[in-house]
Amino acid sequence: MSIIKTLRTLLGNKASESSDIYQVTANSEGLLYATAPELFSAFEKAQKTSLQHTVLKMLVEQGLAKALPNGFLLPKEVVSAQLGDSEIEDIEIANILAIEPRQKLKFTAQARSFTTQKDFSVSLFVELAEHGQLPVEFRGPYIKLPGNRHARLNTGELLGLEAWQQHQELTAEQRSELQNLRLIAQLQLAKDSGMDIDLKHFEQFIVKVPESIGVHVHRNSDGSLTLRPSIDSLTNEQLESRWGQVIGSQDSGALRVENTIVLLDEKKRQAIDEVFKNQHIPKEQVKNFIENPSAFLDASLIDLDVGFSTRVTGIGELVFLSFGELDSEKTDWFSDGLTEKQPIKNLEAVIKCPEDLQRFEEQYKAARASNATVMRFDGESIDISDSADIAQQLENLETRYAGGEYDGGESTKPDASDKEETGSAKRWTLLLETAEEKNKYLLELASREFDSNQIDWQACLREPYPHQRKGVEWAISLISQAVAQSKQPVRIEGALLADDMGLGKTYMSLVAINEYYRLLEQHNKTLKPILVVAPLSLLDNWKDEVAVTFKESPFTDIQILQSGKDLNKFRVAGVDRESVQLTEQMNGREDSDQGTPEIKYALHVGQEAGLKRLDMPGRLVVTTYDTLRSYQFSLCKVDWGLVFFDEAQNIKNPNTLQTRAAKALKADFKMLVTGTPVENSLADFWCLLDTAQPGLLGDWSVFRQNWVTPIVQAAAEEKEAKRIEIGEQLRQATGAFMLRRTKEEELPGLPVKRSFVGKQLHKNADNTELLEYLGQDMRGAQLKEYDGILSGYQQQVDSLEKGVALTALAALRNISLHPRLQSPSTLNMMTANQGQEFLSGSAKLIALKQVLDQIQAKSEKVIIFVINKRLQLMLKQALDALYNLKVDVINGDTKTVESSSGRESATRKSMIKQFEAKPGFNIIIMSPIAAGVGLTIVGANHVIHLERHWNPAKEAQATDRVYRIGQEKDVCIYYPFSLHPSKQSFDEHLALLLDRKHLLKEAVVTSEPVKEADVIRGMFS
Repeated sequence: MSIIKTLRTLLGNKASESSDIYQVTANSEGLLYATAPELFSAFEKAQKTSLQHTVLKMLVEQGLAKALPNGFLLPKEVVSAQLGDSEIEDIEIANILAIEPRQKLKFTAQARSFTTQKDFSVSLFVELAEHGQLPVEFRGPYIKLPGNRHARLNTGELLGLEAWQQHQELTAEQRSELQNLRLIAQLQLAKDSGMDIDLKHFEQFIVKVPESIGVHVHRNSDGSLTLRPSIDSLTNEQLESRWGQVIGSQDSGALRVENTIVLLDEKKRQAIDEVFKNQHIPKEQVKNFIENPSAFLDASLIDLDVGFSTRVTGIGELVFLSFGELDSEKTDWFSDGLTEKQPIKNLEAVIKCPEDLQRFEEQYKAARASNATVMRFDGESIDISDSADIAQQLENLETRYAGGEYDGGESTKPDASDKEETGSAKRWTLLLETAEEKNKYLLELASREFDSNQIDWQACLREPYPHQRKGVEWAISLISQAVAQSKQPVRIEGALLADDMGLGKTYMSLVAINEYYRLLEQHNKTLKPILVVAPLSLLDNWKDEVAVTFKESPFTDIQILQSGKDLNKFRVAGVDRESVQLTEQMNGREDSDQGTPEIKYALHVGQEAGLKRLDMPGRLVVTTYDTLRSYQFSLCKVDWGLVFFDEAQNIKNPNTLQTRAAKALKADFKMLVTGTPVENSLADFWCLLDTAQPGLLGDWSVFRQNWVTPIVQAAAEEKEAKRIEIGEQLRQATGAFMLRRTKEEELPGLPVKRSFVGKQLHKNADNTELLEYLGQDMRGAQLKEYDGILSGYQQQVDSLEKGVALTALAALRNISLHPRLQSPSTLNMMTANQGQEFLSGSAKLIALKQVLDQIQAKSEKVIIFVINKRLQLMLKQALDALYNLKVDVINGDTKTVESSSGRESATRKSMIKQFEAKPGFNIIIMSPIAAGVGLTIVGANHVIHLERHWNPAKEAQATDRVYRIGQEKDVCIYYPFSLHPSKQSFDEHLALLLDRKHLLKEAVVTSEPVKEADVIRGMFS
């Protein structure tokens, strides 16, 4: 049943009354949704319900629609794009919002005259089967069709039609060759973006519009330099023979290079002339030119930012590191003057026996799955870019060993074998000794005393808690030693602030920065810029925390390096993100002997950038991990003072580009901030410490031997005890390089936290309390569908069909939440009666309703954690109607950062403020994934884990949004269960697994997340 039919079935004639829906009008900006002021006010106050209003509000919260007086504007760019996460969801939302359907459209462009002529024009026609070719008429996101019908344009179609319309509006005098070719370029781009258009002969060439002109520098044999203009995506060789077309020309607006036409406006032609006028730099002037290119070339015309095709030496391909066999050598992409050893291609050099072959094949499979072209194996870099060659070599080695060429280790040359074995043992012993010595030396450095009286607490607006005083003293003690030892080969470089969530890590970090700046001032040193790398949802939080922490900000200014905020101020025009450049150049190389890729810095950094530079002294730069990855070379060129990695678990994997970039950043000191130093395995912890203080725990092979292998080799019944033992040993080995405290230890005055479950699964469960109504038996349609899935699985399991168990497991998970999740098109608007009926269809939601009624009676607030987005919306509709509320939903779609314009819609932070500001009872629905970082919601003191996250650490993060500094009421955590009347249910089984893998806060180690295989074994055995 369609959404509209569903609504009419539920609401009868009321759903079709014009007074209850918005009037939709297409204009040049998009779709305007308008209604009567009194009706709009009723929707806003939840006095009336409207599915259109609800969906439009959710789009506003995601920054996709604009709120207007008595209505909304849905921009044409949003209408033309896909609404929602899938095509099905797009159609559902379009139906609800009364958006015209899409239609497969084919366009034809017919040109008149030549692009060099003033009378050049293009006519566009749309081809319709029943009407033939018709002239194009469109308005906003709609194209007009015969019979007063309209169709919704896609993104490419909208782009092409708007470019065509703008050209149509030009006068004959304005239709220069530049403008005419610009239209062709935009139509070509539209075709690439999804517009089905026949461009006739204009498809025989490519039209490009460069954003800027750069400079290519060639060093001559006599030491002098030759300069040439550079245009992005075209090589110097392609351009060299073509400059005659435009040098000195006052008329040419186009440069023809092979099958490409480059459009040049007056400023770009002047830039080309400027380069050729100053094309020779004598040897004696080279140093001056490199240091200050703007003294030789007009920077207002030419992109000179560190830029002119300067090579970043040491760039290499991503080398996959297998945690089964990681090597300690790091891939340093950024250190000047270093050339990485070329990867070997001959596998015989590293595979010496069948065991080596088996290990290599396992690691090779993982490396290829990560799209790596180079992998590490037994200390060597292996070129795996040619998969066919690798497959052939592996086949040859398998044949050789199968044919008996390997004798199982009984070598006929015992001397050689013994020598190799002895050498290996000696190397291993020396490696252990070196790691242990370095660890002891670093621990001794970090344990030196610090005069805590030096800290200026008077600069702060807030009185610190005792544990925060100790935390700042710990941080500045290490930072001051790092500054003093900056020239030493082995020095303090960083640390891990791993305090439990809610102890004020951001506050301590900011005070430490202020003390660092005071330290530099005392020694008359420049105040280096500070970099904070954080998840998107925390960017504004850091800026806000500065305002509430200090009486006077220690920073000259704060810049948020993020799209929609301050990023564009520091972007170099015409230069792609560095990650894009690197990918394109590495993919375009036929072999690894073609030299180092040329990367243009994409951000204004360094003194030569002048006032545009990002890295101004005294500046706080706040950015995301994605931005760090995208602009890694620019950010790694900067000499930062301090770098803070907030929610540092984002760089726990050494195989990601953002982790590599994090390790390569230059700084006096790096502080990694996370409440969960281990989320999945000890490999997380090693990678974090290796970023903060390289060598403290040895390379991966040493770390694995000392800390991982004992857990792996422990008997099953001893593993948890061994984890605790290893965790305690690791805390000792990290010494002062990690500060980890829990709320229970440091906040004795924190209110009580109680956990309630619907069924006690352990005899001695002293950390939870039984609340019987939280466990409800499934019945009716829910039980029937649940049993049907189990029965269907038993019938299919013998077929060994791949994915049967996973499909059944996903279905059981959905049905345990609500059986409607198994059927499409269940999104609907609800009255109070319909909301009650919806909740009654699920055992778990019956329990939820009872909890909510009790919380309402206390006039307190609650967070409901749900992962499934469809259930989030259905639950919102039901609870809005039942409790006469306007329940907000915070998930991964909700905007996390307001734009610099200040006009954006509700962000997570503002939605939480609204939630907390409402007196008395209130509800907010959140995803535990979206809530995992950066949110403080102490206005709520009840948490309901309606849908549980399978990672205990993630679930604990979500809970700790309310249980932290600032909470004044006792906190209650609820775990509702959908129970089966005769067997263990999905919810029970998952809870058992999560309880076994409980979070070990006192140790470094946390248990692993629950895996699908664990659940499958228990559910279907």
